[in-house]
Order: sequence, then C-alpha cells, then structure tokens
Amino acid sequence: MNEPFHKLFEPLKIGPHTLKNRIIKSPITTRLSLISGETSPQLLNHYAEQARGGAAMITIESTEVEFKHPRVRPNLRVDSDAYLAGLHELAEAIHLNGALACLQIRHVGMWGVDPISPAGVTCRRSGGRDLVTPRAMSLAEIEEVIGLFASAAYRAKFTEFDMVELHGGTSYLLEQFVSPHTNKRADEWGGSFENRMRLPLEIVRRIHERCGSDFPVGYRVVLDELLPDGITFQESKEFVKRLEKGGVAYISPMVGTYETFHTGEGTQSIRAPKAQTVKYTEPLKKEVGIPVFATFQIHEPELMESILERNQADAIVLGRPLLADPEMPKKIREGRLQDICRCIRCGNCNDTSMVTYQKITCTQNPQLGREAGFALRPAASRRRIMVVGGGPAGLEAARIAALRGHEVTLLEKEAKPGGQVKVAALPIGKEDLLSYVVGWRIRECRNAGVRIETEKEATPEVVRELRPDAVIIATGAGLLVPDIPGIRRSNVVSAGAILQGKVTPGKRVVVAGGGLVGAETADFIAEKGLAETVTVIEVLPEIAAEMGLMNRAYLIQKLAEYKVNLMTNCNIREITDRGVIALDKAGKEISVEADTVVLAMGMVSQNSLGPALVAGGSEVLVIGDCKKPRNLTEAILEGAHAGRTI
Repeated sequence: MNEPFHKLFEPLKIGPHTLKNRIIKSPITTRLSLISGETSPQLLNHYAEQARGGAAMITIESTEVEFKHPRVRPNLRVDSDAYLAGLHELAEAIHLNGALACLQIRHVGMWGVDPISPAGVTCRRSGGRDLVTPRAMSLAEIEEVIGLFASAAYRAKFTEFDMVELHGGTSYLLEQFVSPHTNKRADEWGGSFENRMRLPLEIVRRIHERCGSDFPVGYRVVLDELLPDGITFQESKEFVKRLEKGGVAYISPMVGTYETFHTGEGTQSIRAPKAQTVKYTEPLKKEVGIPVFATFQIHEPELMESILERNQADAIVLGRPLLADPEMPKKIREGRLQDICRCIRCGNCNDTSMVTYQKITCTQNPQLGREAGFALRPAASRRRIMVVGGGPAGLEAARIAALRGHEVTLLEKEAKPGGQVKVAALPIGKEDLLSYVVGWRIRECRNAGVRIETEKEATPEVVRELRPDAVIIATGAGLLVPDIPGIRRSNVVSAGAILQGKVTPGKRVVVAGGGLVGAETADFIAEKGLAETVTVIEVLPEIAAEMGLMNRAYLIQKLAEYKVNLMTNCNIREITDRGVIALDKAGKEISVEADTVVLAMGMVSQNSLGPALVAGGSEVLVIGDCKKPRNLTEAILEGAHAGRTI
C-alpha cells in the first residue's frame, strides 16, 4: 500500500460487511440494460470492469421498484421476480471481481409518464427546463409504494446483493415526501416534519421486517435543497438521526435537486466547487454513529485522503472519476497517480444517459459502455503506423495502436501537441483540460513507445520517405471565416486570439457566433472585465445549444449575471468599422456598435494530405475534426477506434 493514502485504504464496517477500503462507486444511470429492464452483457461487463478497478463497493444505478410511472427506457428494474436471474448474475459479476455489491432502489415519482408526488406541487426539470405538474398520490398508492420498496429489497437480498440503498435524493419520490417544498399534504403523510419523514422511515422498517435487521439499508439523502422553502441542513440533520434510529446502515449525502443543481455555484457543472458535501458531513458525523460518506466533485486522491484524515467523512463516493478510469483505486494504492486518466467534468456521461437517454459514454474513456468490444487485443502483426496530427484524436489513436504492438510515429507541425484543446482549455473553469486530455495522452504515448516528432509537417514526400504501412490523419480543423462583407476588417479577431491573450478587445464587443466557443468567450471577456459591454449574436434559437445541460445552465446563469446581451435568431449581414449589422427573425435590420468583433462561427476541416496519399496508394484512415468538425468526445472516440482497428 502507498503510505500517503493509508486512510483511504483502511477497512470500513457497514453492518455485517467489511469494505476493503474507503472508495465506493456511486450509482450512475448507464442505460446499458435491455429495453425490458433486464441486465445485458454490456451492463455486466461494465460493472465487472468497475469492480476490477479496486473500489470496495459498487453501488448499482437507480433500479426501479415499479415501472408504471417511469418514462425512460432502458432502465434496470427490480419490480418483478422476472428479473431475479439477471440481478443474481450482476451481483455475482461484482463479487467475482473483488467488490461488495449494493443495489440502489428508487421510485421516480413525478419524473414518469404518469407523474405523481405527495401533493401535486409544480416543479422544474433538471437545469431549470420545463415545468412538471404531477398529481397528488392517494393513500392506497402510498401504501403500495411501501410494499414495492420492501419487495425490491427482498429481491436484492435473494439475488445476493450485500445491501440496498434507498434513493432519497434528486427530487425522486422519497425526497419529495421529506421536502417542505413539495410535501404540502394535510394528512399523516405530510405537513409537519414528523409526518414528512414518515414514508422513508416506514419503508426502512418494512424492509427490515421483510429482510431481517442484518441486511444493511443505506440512504441517499439531500442535506440541503438550496431552495428558499426547501430542506435545510438543520432539518435534514434531524432526519438523518431518525434514519439511524430506524436502523439505516450508512448515509450517502447530496446537495441540491434537479431544480437547483445548476444554481449559485452549481453542484455538477465543470466550475462547481470541490467536495461540496464536506461542510455538511463534518458536523453531521459528530451527531450520528453510522458511516457518513462524502460525495460530489471529489476527484483528486489527495483531497480524498485529506477528507478522511480530518474525519470529515468515513468514505468517499466516486462517480465520474471511476467512469473515466475504473482502475483509479488500484493506481492510487500502487502510487501511480500520473497514470490515472482524470475526469474532465464535461458532463457528457450525464448528458448521454439522463438528458438524451442514450447509452452512457465518457469523453476521456471511450471504452465505457463498450468494455468488451473495446478491450485491447494484440495486433495480428506489427506494422509501421504514422499518425499525422497531435490533437486528442491523433494522440488517442497513437496510444492505442502502440499498446497493441504497432511501431507508431506521430508527426505534429506545431511546437507542442494538443490541437484545438490548447485553446479549449482557456475559458474559465477549464484549466485542467489541457493536462488531463493532452498531457496524460502524451505521457501514455511515450510510455507505450510512440515516437512524437513536433514542428514537423507531414507532406506526401515526408510520408513516402518514412514508408509507413498505414497512415492515420488527424489534422483537425481551422477557423471558419464565412463570406460576410467586412469580415476581413482589422476590428475582427478570432475567439482564440482573445482567449490566448494575443488581442485585447475594445470597450464594446460583439461575439459573432453563440455556440460553445462563442458563449464561453463572451463569458471570459465579461467575467474578466475586458470590455464594458458584450453582445453575442447567434443564428440559432438558443445560445450554446450543443453544450451539456448542467454546464450550459450554469453558463447561461453567468452570462445573465454579467449582463451579456444575447441576440438569438439573428444573422450577421455585414461588419463595419462601427460594429455589426444583423437581421432578426422577421428580417428587421439591427445595428450593434462594437469596437471589436470576435469571430466564433464554427470550424472547417483541414485535410489536404489525405486525398494525395490515397491517390498514391497508401492505406489511410481519416479521424476527428479533419473528417468533420464535432466535439472532443467524438474526436477521442474515433482515435480509440482507429487505434484498435488499424
């Protein structure tokens, strides 16, 4: 064991079980189950991989105790004996790979096709999106829910899960009953604090009655809803005491709900403060005797150890960091911190599984959800591979190809690899992006034997001279300069020039283009006080439409805070020495005065080399933005696929 992390690798007792260390995998929805709600080979492979990485306990994603209400499929289910065989196989896969298995169970309440809640209070969906008005539950429905949770827990025990965790967070049904914001019932199930606690406490009691007191029941609890009329820490602290008295084995806390995750400093965005629950768990631990976990925005091993050393929590719950690198616990234990592929907090995992309802993916780890298909297999024969371009796609392709046994040379025309990430890492909150995405891949490439040559442009002559067996082209994209009158004027600069500090904007700035780059550049200018007024002009109906939900919601909030003027559904017709002339949706002409116009209207592929090599008979793969400008996730995925198939 690596001595600096001795607390992190101490055992922890939960009920009759002993965790081998203090690292617990958080329940994150994957959409890897079958459409019927049964387990699938992909789901089993995913959780086996998570367990192999060294975490002490794997908490399975929210599993439905009933499926009359949920609106999203696929989602894992435990509401019928029909799922017993698959659940047993899932628990077995985790146990065989060295971890304890915990099944998180939930009732979605108002997030289903037939939205139900304690009192029918209207709420907002995640990120402040559209309103939901559920119907109030009947007494019979409440009694039914208690039985559903008890039956689900019994199935978990029967299929050899070590424990269950009740999902009392994120605006799901149990949290809505405890919350004064949503539970305004006037009967024994609502109103007073005592009545609002009744449902989860009765469910815990019924589970113990059905499963025995030696079957641990954990509870995910909201310690502060961050709402004016919501749960406060004082109230939740008393609730946790009652949970302990009722026999709950541990507490896994969270802060905020779907209505508030993006507000204030946020809890899930790339700029959210670290270790958000610790200011609550530290005082909470002084009042209860059961283990209290620390959750949310804990990514660094040093921070994990510090939290445990200071007795601020008993264990660390990791979600996204273990998606990016399932072997993180093992690498920490062995002292290989530089080998950890770090989560970049882009939110792609949440956006795929919870916003667009696709199978979960990870920008940093393309193998996530593809564990079997993307397993590294040695190349049939060793070949000389040339990779042209040292952006994320090229670096990932080179890394994987070398790990498979190929002889790989990477050519990069700039002095340093990185491609567009060198600029993408400059907006506020993205300071770690360059080292986590590019720095880690450069190091891994060198460890795998990749020869990286910088300041060397690949021409057909250079390629012929080096005589590779195959070429992977990842030359990226350049700035799109549309054919707009005045776009070549001296008052027009690129977003990259502003972010890199090459140009200081004037007092009045117009950002031409409100996609991710334009929106982040506008925020950069406004927050750093580089201009007195900032206006974003975007042709689409929304600003930063392609940005992830939580990061976008947080950024829009910041743009409003700094009074950035957002003009959507507008086309720029002309750029003059006085500013910009645009046309709105109705065709009305609008003049916006500006000293500086910042160009952020997209990118265009750069691939002059590919056609020449193909014409010369070379085996060529084109990947990343030089194939089609997209996002970082797609670039790394295509690099990973190219390295595995070439």
